[in-house]
Amino acid sequence: MSSAPITLLRKDALRRRLGGIANSTLHDWLSPSSPRHDPAMPRPIQLGANTVAWVESEVEEWLAAKVASAKKTHGGAR
Repeated sequence: MSSAPITLLRKDALRRRLGGIANSTLHDWLSPSSPRHDPAMPRPIQLGANTVAWVESEVEEWLAAKVASAKKTHGGAR
């Protein structure tokens, strides 16, 4: 049985992947107490006491859903 390797993104790589968003934006999207909270945003996994990462495939799915929603709502371009 063969499974695809899991690629993890650390915070800086995730922020770059999301267009260079600010650290505060990422925290807002993840924080349920923020008005900018996005409950669909993938949650990080704990790798160590002070180390978290995001599963790249989950981030890709989330991005694809955001793009599809934007295209449906705004006709693709702003």
